[in-house]
Amino acid sequence: MTGTLPEHWKGIEKQQDAVLAAFPRRRQETGREGSSDLGGHDSKKGGSHEKYMIIAVGSENPVKLAAARTTIAQTWPAAEVRGIAVPSGVSAMPMSDAECIAGARGRARAAVAALDAHLGLGLEGGVQPVDGQLFLTGWVVAVDRSGREGVGSAARLLLPPAVGSAVLAGRELGPLMDELTGRELTNHAEGAIGILTHQLMTRQLSFEAGLAYALVPWLSPELYP
Repeated sequence: MTGTLPEHWKGIEKQQDAVLAAFPRRRQETGREGSSDLGGHDSKKGGSHEKYMIIAVGSENPVKLAAARTTIAQTWPAAEVRGIAVPSGVSAMPMSDAECIAGARGRARAAVAALDAHLGLGLEGGVQPVDGQLFLTGWVVAVDRSGREGVGSAARLLLPPAVGSAVLAGRELGPLMDELTGRELTNHAEGAIGILTHQLMTRQLSFEAGLAYALVPWLSPELYP
């Protein structure tokens, strides 16, 4: 693109320049890429800091634990991830993004307190109505001892009309998918996401993405003051 930039674009250009400049400075200051202020951990070398050695997940669901362990291992492999059953403070089937986020936040905070952990993770699945249709989604909240918080969302999947209607009528999605497949505890496996996409995506992979987004304030701390 050539020519003179409109005045209202010049401020945006300056902001972009500042963001881009932050990354070279970060590499020069740390002497490496892939580090963060989450215990000063170097993900590529497997280093760690004792300040952030225990990460608590507010659930004992194997899918949520696997998502947390897989994501944390890629960034802070020395950290210990522990799961604990805690109340979410919301309904068993959150019916909106707001309720889902509240549940994830409740799990994260309760997990930190229950295990005296350094970082707590709450992973919560739920639904959100959009234009008369019901979408399945998930939210992840990360909270550390200082109260710093990160929030991330998984992708959205349109539920089949009959399933969506049943959920709106008060049914939980997990048992519905069990009935649909003739199996048990599908929410402890690939979940509705894996079933409906024929494994192109799974519940675990969806939560892994949401967790990666929730960890951004620690992964790129210079951009999240």
